[in-house]
Amino acid sequence: MEEIIKTTEKRVRILKTERILGGELPYRPSHRGFLNSLKKGKKKYGYALIAEIKPASPTTTNRLITSQDAVKIAKDMERGGASAISVITEPYFFKGSIGNLKLVRRNVRLPILRKDFIISSLQLTECYQDGVLLITSILGNELEE
Repeated sequence: MEEIIKTTEKRVRILKTERILGGELPYRPSHRGFLNSLKKGKKKYGYALIAEIKPASPTTTNRLITSQDAVKIAKDMERGGASAISVITEPYFFKGSIGNLKLVRRNVRLPILRKDFIISSLQLTECYQDGVLLITSILGNELEE
């Protein structure tokens, strides 16, 4: 976990430099209704499913997933009854990408959950997502921000 956090801190430093040079992407709240989508799924199927696009984990690589692959997978998940789609964006240990999330969000109507190691609110400006996974144990005092 420490190695993942160190790598994430490096990504945030790079992101800060990019934002200084190019300006920030304004945060916009979602209008896809994450909670409502889960409620609809539960009512229709008896459960709500958040399907996940996860190319790898630190110990295994399932397969490298291009952005085009991610879109196809997400569309299949949407047709299959998913209530939301989780897209992993951590690039080094889980082989995810912001590009995958952006294209998936453009091509499906479901809410998109971003899964990454979020340690800075600046990371939330990298793309538009409908929800994020926050790991409270790594945020500490930063959680309130």
